[in-house]
Amino acid sequence: MRGSDLDPRIQEVIESINGSVQGDLSVGEMAESVNLSLSRFQHLFKLHTGDSPASYRRKRRMARATQLLETTWIKIKDIGAAVGLNDSSHFVRDFKQLYGVSPTQYRNNCRRRQRKQGKSGQ
Repeated sequence: MRGSDLDPRIQEVIESINGSVQGDLSVGEMAESVNLSLSRFQHLFKLHTGDSPASYRRKRRMARATQLLETTWIKIKDIGAAVGLNDSSHFVRDFKQLYGVSPTQYRNNCRRRQRKQGKSGQ
């Protein structure tokens, strides 16, 4: 149930999450921001996205982290902070749970792939 059928209140929250992965609104505050009860908000959000609000935000944060890992040499703990997770062990744990490797391993794998592509493209 995506696209034009998306409830405008849910769309507003999604745009807010996508606009700032650092946002630290609780799920209750998200619901309140669009004038929905917590249970109704959670139901509608999952109906429209397939994820809970917290899971959706976590996935968006980790997607942003992968971009930073692939394109920068920013320290891992600083990437965690940049995506709204100031506890680096929490960031590493969430990242590994979603991608199956630590942020450092992910970055190293990306660098190896980039070097291989660079050699084969010459």
